[in-house]
Amino acid sequence: MKKIIIAVAVLAVLGGGSLGAYFAVKNSQEEKQRIESELANENVLFKFSSDDVTEVDFNCPDGEFIAVLNNGNWQFSNTDEISPNQDYITNVVSYMCDLSAEKNFGKAEEADLAKYGLDDPITVTCRTPEKDYTIYMGDPTPTNEAFYCMAEGKDKIYSIDYSYGSVLYANKELLKTKYLTGYSDSEITDFELIRNGESIYKTSLDSDNIWHFDGEYSYLQLDSTKISSMISVLTRLKAEEFIESNLTDYSKYGFDKPYAQMKISGTDGKTHSLLFSKYGDDPNYIYILIEESGQVSTYYTADVYYIENTVNDVAVTQIYSTYMSTVNTLDINYKGEEIHFELDSENSKYKVNGEDISDYGEDVLTNLYTMYNALSNIGFSGIEKDAEVSGEPEITIEYHLDDDINTVMEFIPKDETSYYLKINGEYTGFTINKPAIEGDYSFIYWYRKLMTAIEEYKL
Repeated sequence: MKKIIIAVAVLAVLGGGSLGAYFAVKNSQEEKQRIESELANENVLFKFSSDDVTEVDFNCPDGEFIAVLNNGNWQFSNTDEISPNQDYITNVVSYMCDLSAEKNFGKAEEADLAKYGLDDPITVTCRTPEKDYTIYMGDPTPTNEAFYCMAEGKDKIYSIDYSYGSVLYANKELLKTKYLTGYSDSEITDFELIRNGESIYKTSLDSDNIWHFDGEYSYLQLDSTKISSMISVLTRLKAEEFIESNLTDYSKYGFDKPYAQMKISGTDGKTHSLLFSKYGDDPNYIYILIEESGQVSTYYTADVYYIENTVNDVAVTQIYSTYMSTVNTLDINYKGEEIHFELDSENSKYKVNGEDISDYGEDVLTNLYTMYNALSNIGFSGIEKDAEVSGEPEITIEYHLDDDINTVMEFIPKDETSYYLKINGEYTGFTINKPAIEGDYSFIYWYRKLMTAIEEYKL
């Protein structure tokens, strides 16, 4: 019995030792976890919602740039020198809102700041209505694996991943947009193309968001499809390379005698001047100067094709067009040859020079429709507003419409290759190339084809 009591006592002692060891290990692990947790928390530099940020203040060697969020877009509130790079500023906010350090180098001492490039740091501050969050960016590490930094409210020096640091290490080149205009398609309201010092055309949006010509060509109809396509290319155009900022010597890149100029206005009420220079030996690139900022950049020449435009390239060139279904009769005097059409599209009844061709078959009617389309698609080839027009018309075309409106077009010889055009007795300012009237696939060409098809049907 005595031996049993001794054995139990021994086991108790041993068991107590095991429990003590267990609790000692447990306490050690908890302490280790506590320390690791504290270190992890210490390395959390920022934790905030990116949606709450309304302003980002960049202070870098190029100056201070304050970006303010306005209707979902960043705008610089303290400078017009550059337009903001929307994606870059958004990325800065996204990176900062959930940023942790990779390493902690301990408390910053004044003597250590220069060692890490933090004696004169680049600062980025994300502002929310409740609080500001500021990071101080130092140099990259010698191995370019990380950047040294400090954070507002913390007295330690840290390092963050190089990919994050390279974004937060702000400079003017990163802050400015590579897009030529800085506008979206819907934000451009006016523009003017100038070449060789002469205004080629001016356009603007009216209250119904319809593009129209301003100034001397206001009587012309603008081709909305062509304008929209050009604006789409213009607003998406990005620089291939930034060449120089704050240019003052325009002759350096040929901007003292630019090839072209565009003046662009936006919904923000500002007007920007772009100068285009065919500088250098490579025809694939063109130099563009944004006059407000002095920024010179290169762009692909093919992407600025619109600087070669004339009025003809953006205007609706059709001289007159109406649906065949609206026309009762069509009279043509072609160099003395009288041609008469009676057109009843509603009842599919058609006569040519008094002859009913309604039941002459598909080939005949197809030639009639094609001839009418060719007539409707005659376009002007040039504009000579101040020309002195005299002489008799060589060709006259007269429309009699369902609503009794008559339209008379007169083609008066200008020279051996073109006509002046009058409509209802008034000179339009347009010139028409003769092949558009009587060349291959012109309306006279299809009229001859129509008459041949009629004769072949009657055989």
